[in-house]
Amino acid sequence: MSEQVLPFYLVCDESGSMSGEPIRAINDSSPELHGGSGSNPVVADKTRFCLSGFSDQAHVLLPLSGLGKVSSVPALGSHGGTSYGSAFDLLYTTIESDVADLKRDGHQVYRPTVFFLSDGQPGDNWASSYQRLTDQSWRLHPNILAFGFGQVDKSTIQKVATVRAFIADGSLG
Repeated sequence: MSEQVLPFYLVCDESGSMSGEPIRAINDSSPELHGGSGSNPVVADKTRFCLSGFSDQAHVLLPLSGLGKVSSVPALGSHGGTSYGSAFDLLYTTIESDVADLKRDGHQVYRPTVFFLSDGQPGDNWASSYQRLTDQSWRLHPNILAFGFGQVDKSTIQKVATVRAFIADGSLG
């Protein structure tokens, strides 16, 4: 049966600067996100959720899944540096693969939405990876909402966002 599906990607900074309260806050809110979204039949039927983390390297922690079928969301850790480029490269290949799988299963797929969370200044040259991900000529380019925490550079978070940027202190928009 063909369904309209909206893929959501939560991309979380797991660098050493996230240790303590920042990573704890994300881990504490994950069960609420899962419980609220997974228990709403309309949301659960129309959305798919993927969780990835990044520090020096990026990795998928929870492959794209219907939240109603996920028993728990993996916890994030904190270690290493902050490589936005690795996060954007992984996101590009993951979105490409996930959308192909959804379409192969007969679904109509909306443009993916990314929630990008970071408290750090990237330690890499991420511009080319970001450009490839957000290139308007790539039909799957995602809508990105960027969330900054702690001592994050506001201008960097604004550059990451394609829709809106938020800082935990309430600034930006």
